[in-house]
Amino acid sequence: MRSEGKRWACLLACCAIAVPASRAATFDELARQAAAARDADHVPQAIDLYQQALQLKPDRSEGWFYLGTLYYDSDRSADAQPAFAQFVKLADKPAGGAFLGQCEFETGGYTLAQEHMQKALDGGLAPEIEQVVRFHQALLLTRLGLFDQALHWYKSLVRPRHPRP
Repeated sequence: MRSEGKRWACLLACCAIAVPASRAATFDELARQAAAARDADHVPQAIDLYQQALQLKPDRSEGWFYLGTLYYDSDRSADAQPAFAQFVKLADKPAGGAFLGQCEFETGGYTLAQEHMQKALDGGLAPEIEQVVRFHQALLLTRLGLFDQALHWYKSLVRPRHPRP
């Protein structure tokens, strides 16, 4: 009898563990877990959780942005590009266009990269992002053979160290 009781206790314990694991997580739970993983710098886990959350609610622009930045910061521009493209489609904000352009630059889509970066610059960017985009815009124009236009962007990056008298 005692061994049968132990078996039942073991079976109940297994069921108690299996039920929460098998229950489908809600979007809010997944988004909260993804943000916590991102904040803790657990990048692979955060990517997986954002992907799961976005399968439930693909119209959540901030999820696409965070997924894109996680890939981008991991030097995975080819993976980041579709995430930023989806973000731009849902919430056409300059930062998304800037990151999308950066990904396109890294993957060789220079013409589209130039268009997205120009649109981002026209829309207004935070100063630290703007400098990076200006630099890549100059590189893109040079690569596309548009040297006069590239020179304009290179000049905007150079500031004299000492004011002229």
